[in-house]
Amino acid sequence: MASPENTLQTRAASSPGLSARWWALGAAVVVLVLVYAVWPYQHWMFATRGSVVEGWVRWISLEPEWHFCFAVPVIVGFLVYRQRAELAALPLEGTWWGLPIMVLSLILFWIGYKVDTGYLGYASAQLMVAGLILILGGRTWWRALLLPWMFLLFAWPMHPLEGMLATPLRAITAKVAGGMLNAIGIPVVRYGTGLFSAPDFILGLPEGYNFKLDVANPCSGIRSLFSLMMIAALYGCLTMKRALPRLLLLASAIPLAVFGNLVRLVLLALGSVWFGQEFAIGKTIGDSQEESAYHLLCGYLVFAIALGGMFAFATLLEGRKHWNRVKLWSGSRKSEPGSAAPQSEGSAHVRSAVCVGLAALALVVCKFTPTAVTYAEPGLLMQLPSRVEGYTASHMEMDANEKRLFDEGVMLKRALYESPGRHSIVATLVMSGPVKKSLHEPTLCLPNQGWMIANSEGISFKLPNGRMQQATLMHIFRDMVVAPGQRVRIQALDVYWYQGSHGVSTAGYNMSYTRSYLDAIFRNLNHRWGQVSFYMPFSQRPVGNDDPIEEVVAKEQMIRFLEKLTPQILVGSGK
Repeated sequence: MASPENTLQTRAASSPGLSARWWALGAAVVVLVLVYAVWPYQHWMFATRGSVVEGWVRWISLEPEWHFCFAVPVIVGFLVYRQRAELAALPLEGTWWGLPIMVLSLILFWIGYKVDTGYLGYASAQLMVAGLILILGGRTWWRALLLPWMFLLFAWPMHPLEGMLATPLRAITAKVAGGMLNAIGIPVVRYGTGLFSAPDFILGLPEGYNFKLDVANPCSGIRSLFSLMMIAALYGCLTMKRALPRLLLLASAIPLAVFGNLVRLVLLALGSVWFGQEFAIGKTIGDSQEESAYHLLCGYLVFAIALGGMFAFATLLEGRKHWNRVKLWSGSRKSEPGSAAPQSEGSAHVRSAVCVGLAALALVVCKFTPTAVTYAEPGLLMQLPSRVEGYTASHMEMDANEKRLFDEGVMLKRALYESPGRHSIVATLVMSGPVKKSLHEPTLCLPNQGWMIANSEGISFKLPNGRMQQATLMHIFRDMVVAPGQRVRIQALDVYWYQGSHGVSTAGYNMSYTRSYLDAIFRNLNHRWGQVSFYMPFSQRPVGNDDPIEEVVAKEQMIRFLEKLTPQILVGSGK
């Protein structure tokens, strides 16, 4: 006796709509291959442009923490395959509501092609799949393939999201790990994301004698977070019926990744105290550090602990009666035999032709789009004067850590300005590489250095050419232990802005990215962005003894200094 699954497939195969299905499948394959696997889209890391798929493979190959992305297309294929019986019974009821999604996808593709950025190509591919499903299959196909489509999101390496999440995770991890170490009897002093063994005034041991740990991005849990989320999503798709337990399991990846790294930091600190820092952390060779076997083992332990916690939480969710399992090899819905009403072949042919035609038209537009972007001259002179109205400069070199963190081609100029009777100021100019923007926002790095941002405000000051220079001023502070039971608070001002080409500047990081895209699209201009920042410490007092007048005076001194120095570092400022 034939099984229901074989019956469904036999009926679908004998259906007069079989030709329409092949037309729809063929059109979808042609569009996806032509646009994303063949067309030379971005330079990526090549001298010439490569397709979205080509760049995706090359990019992920160079980023070990994103290697799991290679498994996503296979997993998506598996999720679709396990629904084969259901899909064979679904009719083709294509809807033109998918057309605006496809058009939006192609617009994003064109913008990414024009601006030469990969992320818009990823977004375009994700939307294109959704548009094709709706146009060629219809709403029933969209409902059936919604989970595989959503799972496809894990295929794209989201470096901007990584940067947004890594910084808060680093701060949280360092704070909680410091509390845990203090609770188990290992005194720790924390500065931002750095953990140092506390000084022992009786034995005469200085701060950091036993260990110095920095919660860098890999130690924040960010590397294990995305892969854990992918595993949680897959497990939820395969074993859970309802959306709520799936979402709860997916959300659990965040605290579990943080917890795993907390355990790692505690083990590294204990290993340093018991066996020495070289055994626990590794050797420092020049500007780089060679991780020890113990350090590597703790890294693997992070993922094992988080993965075990995730499966334990999944078991708890599955224990609830109304969240019981679904079978591994079955779809979430069953269709009755013979329920498929085949779409007319003529309609399927029209929709298929429209999809292929739209994709071809978009590539023609790309072909005739000017892409010889003019790399503009920098807006900064990249030189700091030796004297600025009574201030004398002591020029400083880029340190080893900055050389390691900055991208190739980044330039840095820094000087300490001092004047009798006035607060000292550190001025820093950073110029991004000649091709890609490689700067970041101070709000990301200052917390990692132990600074707290009390508040920020926009300021402006007038340049000799009459233009008002816009900038962001942050009021920052950090507390330090100088003796047993004695803490002092250092307060400082930090002013920054981003300087583009042709006199363009923005007070914030996100605004500079928006301006970059707009000018690249409409002016065929690629800005060479630079970051200008000024740091002024103005107070060091016992915690609770702040002087608000001192901060007002410091702000006035800072603005006067900016008015005198800025014309000497900007191109065409009318100095």
